[in-house]
This record gives sequence, structure tokens and C-alpha cells, in this order.
Amino acid sequence: LSVSDPKIENQRRQQCALEPLALSLTQLLSSECYTIYEGSIVFICNLTRLGLEDGQLPAHILPPLRDNLLTAAFSSVYYDFKELYYYYNQAKIIFQIGTQKNPTRWYFRFEDYLTDYLIFKLKEKNVPGVLIPAGLQRLLEYDRKKGSGYADLLRIYLEKERNIAETIRVAYIHRNTFLYRIRKIQ
Repeated sequence: LSVSDPKIENQRRQQCALEPLALSLTQLLSSECYTIYEGSIVFICNLTRLGLEDGQLPAHILPPLRDNLLTAAFSSVYYDFKELYYYYNQAKIIFQIGTQKNPTRWYFRFEDYLTDYLIFKLKEKNVPGVLIPAGLQRLLEYDRKKGSGYADLLRIYLEKERNIAETIRVAYIHRNTFLYRIRKIQ
């Protein structure tokens, strides 16, 4: 006697349907890792190995997604594999927010929904890195290593609504020093 749970059978059918799509996408993401989880294909991509920079992955993978009528959500870039769970959830939330706000779009990038995401996540418990954009994380790490204080200067600059005169007055630095440091921050 064989008894089949309809929920489990449906999950098996979904996985069988997604597997060929995942395999075809791995050709674009040579040797990258993927899994089929909760009815979705989840890719973990090493941008350095792919020769891509932050923000280039969507353009690299979108044509086959579009051709296969798939919808995708891209989390922000992260550097600690132990935090995969949080970034997976970030992509899930971006997908939910994106499909509600822009139901006709077929891909959603974290950067495009940052404010909506922050409002959503303020209600939950998170690791700090999930709420900080990748560029700011790199700047903070650089400050920790070099003691440069660039993040503080950027904070002042943004608080003064990008007014250079006000920023150099508050930071008490020369205009040329400010311009040099802003270029370094960029």
C-alpha cells in the first residue's frame, strides 16, 4: 500500500520542473551553487570568480530569466557565508515588496527597494549587516582598518544635505582635503 501526501507530491513536481531551468542557468554562472528551496531556485554567486562587479549580475542573468518567463529577486552583496540565511530572506522580502509595488516587472534588486525593505525589517530582529548597503559596509571596514574617518565625513556631508561649505565648516577641514576625501569615498 502506498499513500501519497498531495503537498509532498506537489513539491516534487515543482522541483522536477525547476531543475532543468536551474541547470540551464548554471551555464551562465559557471560552477556556481544553487538549490531549489520553497518552490524557488536559489543561486549563490561569487561575483569575483564570475568577473562581475556589484550590480552587474542582474544584467548578466536577466535575458534567460526573461526568455523563460521567470521572476527574480537579487539580494545585496554579502561577504560572510554564515549570513546566507539573512540574505536569502532579504531576497524573499524584496520579491514580495517588488511584486506588490510593481506587478508587471520581472526582476527586483535590493537597491531599488531599500527604503521599503528597511521599513519592513525594522519590525524584525536582524544582523546589522543586512540593513547596511554593501558600499557603506566596505567604507566602514576601511575605516576600521585604516582609521581614516571617511564614514564620519560622509555622515556630516549627508546631514548637511551635500552642502560642501557647511560640511567643511562642521568637519573643520580645508576644501581641497574635503574634495580629496570625497573622491576617495566614491
